[in-house]
Amino acid sequence: MWQFLEEIMEDRIEQILKSAEKEREANTSENAESINVSETFLTILKSSFEVVFLSKKDKISNEAKKTISTVEVKMNDLFQNIITYSTETGFDDIIVLATAYHNLGFVYLYKEHNFHAAKDHFVRCIELLKGKELDHKAILTAIHVLHDLHNVWKNLQKLENCYPLLDKAMELYLNYTKEEAEYPDPIYIPAILYILKEKNLKVSLIKLHKLTLECIVELYQLQAEDKHKFVIYVHNLLSKQVTKTIASIDKRVSIYWAKASVQLCSYLTYHDRFVEAKIHLAAADYMMGIHYKLMIKDQDYSASSAMHNNYELYRANIASTWGTYGILLLSSSKKRLLQCESDKSCEANNTKSESPAKFEEGLMKPLIFVDLEKAVENIGMPDTYVSSLDDAKIVFANVLKWFNAAKTFYTVDKDCTEYVDLILNISTAYKYYADFVGNISEQIKITKERIEVLEHAVSIVFIRCNTFEEYYHCRNLYFHLAVAYSTLLDMTFEKFYETKEITDEMRMENKRLMKIIIDNFQRFLKTT
Repeated sequence: MWQFLEEIMEDRIEQILKSAEKEREANTSENAESINVSETFLTILKSSFEVVFLSKKDKISNEAKKTISTVEVKMNDLFQNIITYSTETGFDDIIVLATAYHNLGFVYLYKEHNFHAAKDHFVRCIELLKGKELDHKAILTAIHVLHDLHNVWKNLQKLENCYPLLDKAMELYLNYTKEEAEYPDPIYIPAILYILKEKNLKVSLIKLHKLTLECIVELYQLQAEDKHKFVIYVHNLLSKQVTKTIASIDKRVSIYWAKASVQLCSYLTYHDRFVEAKIHLAAADYMMGIHYKLMIKDQDYSASSAMHNNYELYRANIASTWGTYGILLLSSSKKRLLQCESDKSCEANNTKSESPAKFEEGLMKPLIFVDLEKAVENIGMPDTYVSSLDDAKIVFANVLKWFNAAKTFYTVDKDCTEYVDLILNISTAYKYYADFVGNISEQIKITKERIEVLEHAVSIVFIRCNTFEEYYHCRNLYFHLAVAYSTLLDMTFEKFYETKEITDEMRMENKRLMKIIIDNFQRFLKTT
């Protein structure tokens, strides 16, 4: 996902620089005379920058510490005066004081590593800018301080406080630019007052936004499920880039687009938004086809080429994602059927997958690709909740097809860990499929097939383990085998109730199953 976003942001920067080169005009419509800063606040601003300049060395000097102490006393007095008599302080003075607080917070965070002091200064900066963030004199500082405060919480290992700040920073950028080519040039007062050398501030704004997105992607990889607005933002970027991506002759463009779309599919699947998830995965498939055609055209498709290997890797990832999509569809469908058994008003056989109520109002708009509607309409995988055995068979068959396709790349010799993950996913697919089968004899048959898959994997995997990580992942095969055999034992007990006479052969079979279960759990425990 990051590669796609980075490509978009770099392209925007390039366009702005080209435009600036053509126009050869100043970056802002403001000049020094248009800034109205009182002498007291100007002195504070200059002193805060002096602290920043003095702290550029690894260790803050005693001179810098004295300056910080003196400046802080004056800043706090001005802050209290603004809070008490807010209408008596000019707009530019407030922005200047907020900038000074940001400067000192910066020093505390990155030089002193005093995170709590940094937090207090950033919070005061944010408080001063409240309601003013979208003004062209405030936008850069407003976004920058949110990003730096996020770094404070990150260092304090309070990640739950990080995303709301980055989400706010992203929202400010979007509201300020409205994702259009033309929007007001940001103003940075220190540049206008010649405290700092003026730069292309539109480029500075995009670079800040790029940094915000990079940090959100980092959090997304750790915990994706609550990043609703970010997902919508990425989808909208993907949607805008469809035509350009199809027409591009750069092979990277199509593959970056496809990888980002696959990641959004995983997010949407997690939230039971199967229609949209399917569209994103089918669209990724389509873009990979374009990528393949470009490779053929450029004669990059050869057995030894790195590009060919990357292509096969991405195809395998898409195939695996299709399989996971099917598993979650079966799992969610089963939960829904159980809910409908207890709630008679529930309609199990829905026409489209509903989105969970936990989504915020205003974030429910379907995420689709209008320009790819025809290209993705003939995908065989269902996208509605399964309510019958026949529907479950279709999903299950597709799941096996996609996971087996992924296994052609992730062989046990090439990547033992990925191979085991695929096997465990196949085992899970058998488990959920069996839930839709009402006949106990058929359930036993399916469970035995599941066991065969696991036992075959066990027979070839452990002799190929070379690292502790591989061995750690592979031991899960023993655990899943024990669980599968436990399920089979439960089913045989259930079948006893249908049998008039329990034979010695039946008893022996149950004892055999119990021994196998114990043996596999012991093997699992021995490898921990």
